[in-house]
Amino acid sequence: MSNPVEQAEIAFIRFKRCLKEKPEVNGAKILTVLGSKGGVGSTTVAVNLAVSLAQLDEAGSVALVDLNLFGNIPLFLDVESTHTIAQISQNISQSDPKLVKNTLTRHSSGIYILAPPKDPKEAEAITPYRAVGMLNLMQEVFDYIIVDANRSCDPASLAIIEISDAVFLISTLDLASLKNVRRFLDMFLTSGNHESKIRLIVNGYEEGSSISLEEAQKVLKRKVFWLIPSGRLIAASAINYGKPMILMTHNSKVAKSFKELALTMLKLKAES
Repeated sequence: MSNPVEQAEIAFIRFKRCLKEKPEVNGAKILTVLGSKGGVGSTTVAVNLAVSLAQLDEAGSVALVDLNLFGNIPLFLDVESTHTIAQISQNISQSDPKLVKNTLTRHSSGIYILAPPKDPKEAEAITPYRAVGMLNLMQEVFDYIIVDANRSCDPASLAIIEISDAVFLISTLDLASLKNVRRFLDMFLTSGNHESKIRLIVNGYEEGSSISLEEAQKVLKRKVFWLIPSGRLIAASAINYGKPMILMTHNSKVAKSFKELALTMLKLKAES
């Protein structure tokens, strides 16, 4: 059985064949979060980055999109969504941006949630055209859109990666994760994505790891953009309670890291 990166490479080739021209969108910043493998905490990063941005008055309105089949964002935030991305995007050509916004589930933190597909049939219905069309509409009514992408990089995820302002590639300091990061980087950069668009985040960072940060950067031939400190116990409790980490432990190192990341993205947007 092929691993997620091999599946992504196959999907990428198919995607390039069927998408004749690169879609261009304007408006809200699209920040896509992609895990290098399972268990690296990509959904945790997506959720807490979205909520951190929503806490900043200057950031404006924030949407969180779950592209994963049986995705866990509703679980992480203890919400039940009436409509999924597959259902809403079916009539995308006839949809109104404000109507789409009102269809999303609003969390108490202020973010709007677009729920994941609930079964394989729904997931297959999310074509690149529908995925990009959905984000085009959302960009008219939101300031930031955080996308928790499918790490197998199905065509819809690839289409969104193409139009994203930044892609956060999440890794941990272990050999399997770093190997996948290297392959993802090669794939994205050869596809024409600008190097500065891909930003590496090490999640669960601890000093004294068997693979050091310096060794990882040497292997990847690339600097790590952000370090999120280890917070396994906090993360587990946050999931169990359905509450974002940054709202559970305001003064923890991991919460401060997410808040600083949100401020950094706000600053970069102002400079662009």
